[in-house]
Amino acid sequence: MRAVQILLPLLLLLAGCSGRSPAPPERPAELPELDQVQALLQQARPPPGVQFVIREHDEEALDWLLPRIRWYVFQLHQRWPELHVAILAHGEEIAGLAPPRASPAILRQARALVLQQGVDFHVCGAQAHDMGLAEADFPAFIDVVPYGPSLIRDYNDLGYALIDMELTW
Repeated sequence: MRAVQILLPLLLLLAGCSGRSPAPPERPAELPELDQVQALLQQARPPPGVQFVIREHDEEALDWLLPRIRWYVFQLHQRWPELHVAILAHGEEIAGLAPPRASPAILRQARALVLQQGVDFHVCGAQAHDMGLAEADFPAFIDVVPYGPSLIRDYNDLGYALIDMELTW
């Protein structure tokens, strides 16, 4: 029994079950924020954290934004595995996270970011309210904050690097 207690954690480590996604996500064709992420990766030391900020006027924007963010997070975690990453969505794209309008594929990607890559995923409660959505409309892994711009300032005050996801309009 003692051998199993010792070998099981070792086997899990060898299998890549460290809590981070072992395989890289597919590289999206377009990466408009790549220069910003590469500049971070070239720093000698990591920032205290990185925040990805999304504000789109399209409820389906997460279809193309989440694959980019997943790829960037993977790159950042390759360099600094313990780097804290947060996402704040505070535009109309948040509807894409609230069932029944949410697509299962988007929810899977968002859940993977949170549960497998340790990302904090926030949505703006004020924007949600303006869209007729309540905190209870979002999955439990999504953190609904009172006001997105305040959270951005809080992360800035902590020294987090800000990656503003490029608008598409």
